[in-house]
Amino acid sequence: MAIVVPTPNTTITSAWGKSVADAINGAIPPELYYNQITAPLAVTATAANASQLVIAGAAVAYDGRPVIIEFSSPALLTPNIAGGAVTINLIEGGTDLGYLGQAQASNPSILTGVTFRRRLTPTAGNHTYQIAAWRTAGAANATVFAGPGGADQYPPAFMRIIRA
Repeated sequence: MAIVVPTPNTTITSAWGKSVADAINGAIPPELYYNQITAPLAVTATAANASQLVIAGAAVAYDGRPVIIEFSSPALLTPNIAGGAVTINLIEGGTDLGYLGQAQASNPSILTGVTFRRRLTPTAGNHTYQIAAWRTAGAANATVFAGPGGADQYPPAFMRIIRA
């Protein structure tokens, strides 16, 4: 016997139908993807179109429902120059989806923890998202800090994709 799964935004009026839908939805993991780095990364790229990979993604099958893509680093160091900035971009396949977030200093550099999020609705099918970074041209390197966690260590920097 086939199980009929309601489409998104369907109103279920029977108690039995609601309990089945809740059981099915409860079996779907809220976290679809997670990857991390455990060592600092010097950001040397100086343009968005040449940004460097920070956290790699993998192909994930999406069902057409919204997701939230999150990047977090315990510390982001901006270049030591007036107006120096480090920018984190969201990449899908080979397409730059734009800034996920940016840290900028007036002078000197700043060191700050960051968490950036973006809500997207990928089309049904496989998509690969990744995190890339670049810094202000003509400035000293920026750094995305990460570590293994534990006493006197930074925790990992990570990207995760969750259901919205």
